[in-house]
Amino acid sequence: MKPLTIKTIERELPNQWLLIEVTETKEGEPFKGIVINANTDRQKVIEAIGLHKGKRLYLFFSGRLASPDTTFAMYCRRPRNSRSRFAREFLKSLSSSLYPHSSKMKDVHSIYR
Repeated sequence: MKPLTIKTIERELPNQWLLIEVTETKEGEPFKGIVINANTDRQKVIEAIGLHKGKRLYLFFSGRLASPDTTFAMYCRRPRNSRSRFAREFLKSLSSSLYPHSSKMKDVHSIYR
């Protein structure tokens, strides 16, 4: 099977859990791959991971996990060491992956700071 870009795979298999064998990366992120398993049931896709040991795999959902109206609340005790950077990076990645164009998650950043 010919490797496809991740964006193409997302378009062709919408709203499914996908397990991809990564064949090419770009700037450290999966760029191209071959679909190993696709299903609306996440557990079935996770079970397929054990059958493909030794391969570079990428598991993701090709749709939205939550509607744009969903509000998330998360409590993080402010660490007193370098781990605070981890919490900031986590919030940043959470907001950009769920709502790349939302200003709501920017409020979470400002609350944490």
